Amino acid sequence: IPMPVYWMVIGAAIAQLTGWLMLVKLMLQHKAALKNELPKKGRQLLLLSSFALTLKLLLQLGSTHPALSQLAVGVRPIVLGYLHLVLLGVITIFLRGYIISLNILDVRKSFIPGIWIFVTGIIINEILLMLQGVMGLSYTVVPYMNEPLLATAIIMFTGILVFPLGSRNRKTP
Repeated sequence: IPMPVYWMVIGAAIAQLTGWLMLVKLMLQHKAALKNELPKKGRQLLLLSSFALTLKLLLQLGSTHPALSQLAVGVRPIVLGYLHLVLLGVITIFLRGYIISLNILDVRKSFIPGIWIFVTGIIINEILLMLQGVMGLSYTVVPYMNEPLLATAIIMFTGILVFPLGSRNRKTP
């Protein structure tokens, strides 16, 4: 790509990370107020989503290096892991934490285990995909990787199945 566009991409990645760090700093300054306002389970999920977003922004900044970008885009498990990190780790976990924090749903006891089963599946999935991707960079095949990935998908699906069992719509007056 042309150099001016390349520098714009680097600038945008740095600006995103800088903006995120400014927001984190602001949240840390108001930590006590956030702790009082948000329920513990919602806070934990929002914190986990924040960690995933931080990791995503760091990976995005790192991928501005042409050699790393070429490697990352060329290895399918790394691309899948990145997409799962964004869609499952950032967005889905954030939405669940937001729902709990704003008390949009009445949360029953089985709702929380469902979320943690799902989150555990996401973490295992990320580890397996990144392991497969990193090994792929050295052209090393990880044998029988499909089976653990299938098991992880079943774990995430099980967590999703438990979500509705643990919540009910709030009754509006």
